[in-house]
Amino acid sequence: MSDRITHILLIDDDPVFRLGIRTALQAFDDLLVVAEADTGTEALSRLAALEATNSVDLAILELALDPPNSTEGIALSGLPLCQGLKQEYPNLPILLLTRESQPTVLAAAQALGVNGYCPKGVAISTIVEAIGQIIEGQSYWQTLSNLPTVSYQATGFAPWYQQWRNSGFKQFEAALAQVNSQLQNPRLSNWDWLFWTGRRRELLVARWLADQLLPASIILVE
Repeated sequence: MSDRITHILLIDDDPVFRLGIRTALQAFDDLLVVAEADTGTEALSRLAALEATNSVDLAILELALDPPNSTEGIALSGLPLCQGLKQEYPNLPILLLTRESQPTVLAAAQALGVNGYCPKGVAISTIVEAIGQIIEGQSYWQTLSNLPTVSYQATGFAPWYQQWRNSGFKQFEAALAQVNSQLQNPRLSNWDWLFWTGRRRELLVARWLADQLLPASIILVE
């Protein structure tokens, strides 16, 4: 790559995966993970804190971040997070390292200015190659071909719809927070643990289905 050290912000909700990537990149003297975040909100906070020192050269992002267990609202993730990062930090390159594989979603990320994509599970050498090309001002979408032409519209619905949708998803988050609180009880019996684990799985599936049926934004395929 180069003699200059590339400072990386790693955004992923899986701490084990972050540890694996950070450890793997330690083998390369010109790559350094300087900050980590497991939510979009935390990523923006980290960037704001590091902005004074200009110490982030690249963000590696999981597009399919799971929202935190919170009742404070809908988490910033996915395409809205890409859009927010590009609006606040237009010169910050973004490499998607993600389990997201839908061509329209990836094409929308590309349309928002995301600089590259690698699917999770690729060799570390491929990730390093992608980082090198992006830092040099190029893009890295070699693992994809024939992406559709799309435009991303983040505010395609009426305010009443957005409020109604957010209200429903806040109920999901409140229920998940209650379930997770039960699962953290050290005195939980095995049967109770199985019950609450099943309940959590049901809520996650229901939230995913609701997100598919009631989208927060529109991807227009041209």
